[in-house]
Amino acid sequence: MNNSPIRAARLTRIFVTQSSDYLFPERLTSNQMFSRGNESLNWSRDDLVRLLRARILIATGGRYDSLDALSSPGLNAIEEQITSTVQPLRRAALYLAGQLLHSHITRRSALSALIEPEDLINVVESYQCF
Repeated sequence: MNNSPIRAARLTRIFVTQSSDYLFPERLTSNQMFSRGNESLNWSRDDLVRLLRARILIATGGRYDSLDALSSPGLNAIEEQITSTVQPLRRAALYLAGQLLHSHITRRSALSALIEPEDLINVVESYQCF
């Protein structure tokens, strides 16, 4: 992957959400993300993994379909780890994935270095403090 700041910004921007309303699980019940009258939209963990992977594929121009490809050996199933950390809420999963990339890029200053377990641990711990 090209190490340019533009590429890094593009990769993180694909995970930015417009609102943090859905980051707080206590505001919602179970896996209900949206409810209006009798309508609701529910996400399974598998749905969220597929969503994250689709966004990664788009953000990397089709080069990668998982953050595992950008991770150090021994760190795998990142999308699954992200979705097991959050309530099954789309915005929360996108937020956590974006925070992971932002934390990694900020700490490493470029995408040339791999995502390390400490990147994921730091972001998960910060999220759980909400």
